[in-house]
Amino acid sequence: MSEGAGQSESAVKVGGARRRPSGVAAVVCLAAALWASSAAAQEVEEAEEREITFTVDEVEEDGQPLVSAEIGLAAGQRPEVRGDDPDRYVLKPPSEELSFVGVFFARGTATNIAITNPLRTGLVVGRLFGSNESTTVDERSYYAEQRLIGFLTYAPKLLNQRARLRAAFEVDFIYGDASNGAGANVGGAINGDQVNLQTKRLAVEVGLLDDWYAVIGLQALTDNVHDPHYADPYIMLHSGYHLAFWGTDAAGAAVYGKAGGWLKVKAAAYSLWENVPHEDDDVWLAQLDVSTRPGGDWWVGASAWYLSEKSNGRSGFGLRSQVAQANGAGVLLQEDFDYDYTADITWLGVNVQRNVWFKTDRLALDGFAIMNIGSIEKRDPETGRVLQEADVMGYAALGEVAYRFGRTRNDVASLEVMTSSGDFDLDDARYGTVATGQLYGVPGAAFGSPRLLLLMPDLRVVNRQVAAVGDLSNGGYGLMAGVANLQYDLIANRLTGKLGMGSAFSAVDVPSTGARYIGTEMNAELYVALDSLLIVGFHGGYLFLGDFYDSPEVVFTPDGEVFGGRPEDPWVAYASLTWVAF
Repeated sequence: MSEGAGQSESAVKVGGARRRPSGVAAVVCLAAALWASSAAAQEVEEAEEREITFTVDEVEEDGQPLVSAEIGLAAGQRPEVRGDDPDRYVLKPPSEELSFVGVFFARGTATNIAITNPLRTGLVVGRLFGSNESTTVDERSYYAEQRLIGFLTYAPKLLNQRARLRAAFEVDFIYGDASNGAGANVGGAINGDQVNLQTKRLAVEVGLLDDWYAVIGLQALTDNVHDPHYADPYIMLHSGYHLAFWGTDAAGAAVYGKAGGWLKVKAAAYSLWENVPHEDDDVWLAQLDVSTRPGGDWWVGASAWYLSEKSNGRSGFGLRSQVAQANGAGVLLQEDFDYDYTADITWLGVNVQRNVWFKTDRLALDGFAIMNIGSIEKRDPETGRVLQEADVMGYAALGEVAYRFGRTRNDVASLEVMTSSGDFDLDDARYGTVATGQLYGVPGAAFGSPRLLLLMPDLRVVNRQVAAVGDLSNGGYGLMAGVANLQYDLIANRLTGKLGMGSAFSAVDVPSTGARYIGTEMNAELYVALDSLLIVGFHGGYLFLGDFYDSPEVVFTPDGEVFGGRPEDPWVAYASLTWVAF
C-alpha cells in the first residue's frame, strides 16, 4: 500500500465542473478510517489481483459496487480515474516494491483508575483490581498517550513478487513519562531521545502454489483461519474465536491456502519460549484451522490446537506465573514452587459466521464453541517422579447476532452472549476453566469484540489496558456475560454515535462469599470522520461493580495490608484521534 491510496487528489467531472468525489471519500472513510478504529463492519478479503471499477453514483447507492470498493481499498488497491471515462474509478493493486501502512492513535484520558505501585511504568494490562495493582482512587487521573504502528511490505519484482518481506514496528508512550534512555512503552518526556522502537513482526511470505503461501518468522499469532496481514481487524474479531484465545505475535511458520471460494486452511507452529536449546524445556504451539462455505454467505470452521509446556515456568510465564495472574488468566497451579511440572493441552473448536458484513441481507450471525482438554503432571524436582496428575477440561462458547436497521452499514444493533467454565480448585485433580494466550503473553489475547471500555478489554488503548474481566477465564472463576450495542449514523458515514451496555457474572461462586455478580457497564461513544482516513472519537463509560468484589480473593491486597472491602466503581472518559496512513 502506498501513500495516497485513500486520499485521491483526482476530481470527477460532473456537469462540466470539477469537485472532490464525495462518494469515494465516504467509501475510504468506511473502509479505512472506521476500519482502523473498529467502529464499523467492513469486509476485507485477501488482496484480489483483479480490476474493480465504480462511479460515484454507484458507491453512493450502497450496493454491491460499494462492497467491492471497500474490499479493494482496505486491501491496499489504489483508486485512479480511468483514462477513457473520467466519471469512473478503477482500483488496481499497488505495483510498488515497497509499501507502507501506518496507524497513528492518540488519546487523552480522565479516569479514577490508577496504578498504585510507582515502580510499574510502561505497559500495564490485565485484570482490574488484580495483582497488576490497578485500582480505583478518590482522585482523578489525567494523562495523554500515543501509539504508532507501521507495517512495511517489500515485494521485489526480481522474484515476480513471489517472495515478500513483512515487517512491523511500534512506538508507544505516555506524554511526559521518560526520556534519554532505553525501554519499550516509554519516551514521551522532555527531549524524547528514547530508544523505544519495538519489533512486532519480521517474516518472509513465500508463494507455494496458486492461492497457497507460507509465512516464516516473527508474525501474527491468532485463533483464526485468516491471515491478519490481509484481513482487517473486524474480520479477526468477529470470526474464528474473536482473538479471545490467541491475539499477539510469535515466531514460527504458518501455511495459508484456499480452494476456490469454498475452503480456507491455516496450518502453523510457533515457538512461544525457547529456554536452553539443548534441553527439552520449551513451550510450543501447533494450530490447524479450516473453514468452508456450505452455501450462500455461511462459513463453518473447525480448529485443533496443541500446546506443549515443559518450561516449568522458567520463562516467567505459564501455568503458575504471577504475570499471567496479573493478566487475569486462570493460573492453573497457583504459586506452589515445591515441584516441577509439565503440561499438554489440546483445544478443539467449531465456529460459524453468516453475512458478517451485511452483503446479502440485514441479518448477521457468528459464534463459536471450544473446549480445552489435557493433563498437567506435577513432578519431584529431584527425582522427576510424578507426584500428581491433574486433568484439564474447560470450555467456552459465544454467540452474536447483529441487525442492520438503517441506511448505512453503521446503523446496527447487536447482541453478544458468552460463557466459559470455572473451577478454581486443583485439589480435585481437575482444572475446569479455559486456558488462553494470556498465560504466555502481555497480552496474549485481545478479546475486544464486545466493544466495552471497562468490563472487558478496550482495544483503543496504548499502555493501560485493564478491565474487570481481563481474560475469558475470568481468573479461573469462569464467565457468563451479555453485551448489547446500538450504533447509528447521525450523518451518513461522517458522524456515528454508539451506546453500549454489558453485564457479567462468574460461572462459579467465590469461595468466601458465594458471590457471582461482577458488574454492569454503560458506555457511549461518538465518532467524527474529519476526512479520509482521519477520525476523532469521544468515549465514556461507567462500571457498576457487583458483590463479586466483596471478596478478598478477587481484590489484590499488598502484603501486610487488610482487605478494605469493595473498591469504588470505575469510570473513564477519553478523546481519541486515529489516522490511517497509506
